[in-house]
Amino acid sequence: MAKASDSDYLKFKGQYPKSSKIFTAMFIDLIVVNIIAVIVLKIYGMILSGVLDRFTYGYVGFAIYLVCLLYVPILSAKSQTVGQRFTHIKIRDVMTGGNLSITTAISRWLMSVISPFGYNHKKVPWFDRKFNTVLLKA
Repeated sequence: MAKASDSDYLKFKGQYPKSSKIFTAMFIDLIVVNIIAVIVLKIYGMILSGVLDRFTYGYVGFAIYLVCLLYVPILSAKSQTVGQRFTHIKIRDVMTGGNLSITTAISRWLMSVISPFGYNHKKVPWFDRKFNTVLLKA
C-alpha cells in the first residue's frame, strides 16, 4: 500500500468535519453499541445462564461485548454508522476516494481508540495518515 502524500490530503481541503460532529457521531455510536450489546447479552443470559459456570459465563459475555464493538469499524468500512449518518460524515480511502477494507477500518478504529491525542495542526489525525484514510463531510 502506497503512502498518501500531503497533496493527496489537500484535494479534500475544506471537507473536514468539525470536532463537535465527530464527537457527536462517536457518542451516538457508543449508545447504539451498548444497546446492541445489552440486547445480545440478555438473550445470551436467558439461553446459557444455567449451562455455563460463572467464570466461563463472564468471559463469554465479555467476548460478546467485544464483538458488538466491531459494529463501528465494520459499518464505517462499508457505509456509515448511525452516528455518522446523523452527523453527515464519512470515512474514505485517500487514494481512491472509496470505501475502506474491513481490516483497514478495524486497524484505524483500534488506533483511534488507544490514541487520545491523534490530531495535529494539519487537521488529519496520525492514524488517518498511517492508514491512508480521511474523515469527510458527507
